[in-house]
Formats: sequence, structure tokens, C-alpha cells
Amino acid sequence: MRKRTIGTLVTTIAAGAALITPMAPASADDSASVRAGTVNGCKRGYVCVWTTKSWEHGNPPSLKFYRYGVHKLSGQHGERVIYNNQTGGATAQTCRTYSGTNCSSKLKPGKSWYFNISPINSIRLNQG
Repeated sequence: MRKRTIGTLVTTIAAGAALITPMAPASADDSASVRAGTVNGCKRGYVCVWTTKSWEHGNPPSLKFYRYGVHKLSGQHGERVIYNNQTGGATAQTCRTYSGTNCSSKLKPGKSWYFNISPINSIRLNQG
């Protein structure tokens, strides 16, 4: 089993737009469940979000998204981990507006980030 690493996100304000850039990924372990397509309860094809403690202890995600498009958030605060378990090159983005604009860079399949969800109002799933 690989040791999990802790990553961070840096929020950068550039030309009036907030960009979220991954500094180091949060990594999932290389267990049989990962090879079968499920990571900490996040099934293949989904983008999932955990509190950092839940992710680090292997608990199921608190948010799961499956369909492409914009998914509005409300009442979410604090540090989180997002993991893209989609297939076919589909990406995910965290966005500051409810309409899915002012978004982070694209999170590729099999990758994860630690981030502050407080300023995030939607998560966008993009077809590959």
C-alpha cells in the first residue's frame, strides 16, 4: 500500500479571477478496490468530495457527482479533497459561481486535490 501524501491548493487572484492551482496531489492507495475502480467509496465514473479527515481515514465521500454539467453547492465550508474517478478523459473543475464559471484548472481522471470549498459554489464535470 502506498503512503498517502498531503497536498495543498493555492488560491491566486489574477486579473480579477480566482484560480485554484494544485500544488501537490492527494494520492489514493494502490489497493484492490482502486484497481477495481472504487476509491474510498467513490465508484468509477464519479467525481467525489470528502472532508480531509474522511479522505485520510478512508471513509466514504460526502458529495458524489456523476452527470456532466454544473452541480450547484450550498452550505459547504472548510478544507476538502476532490477526486476525479471519471473515465474517458473527462475532467472536473471547482467553480466560484453557481453557473459554473470562474473555474479552476481541469482535474484529470485519477487525480485529486486538497482545496478550500468555502468560496466554491459549483462543481463542473466536463466530457472528455
